[in-house]
Amino acid sequence: MGRLVPSFPRRRESIVKLEKPLFEKQFPNFKNGFPPARE
Repeated sequence: MGRLVPSFPRRRESIVKLEKPLFEKQFPNFKNGFPPARE
């Protein structure tokens, strides 16, 4: 996960849409949604 955008929710949404299927395959526990990155 090299592209985490800190304060661009719009941008992050599209990234999540692209990476969510892969993410769900790797982490079925996070099916509810992408864990919020607050850093």
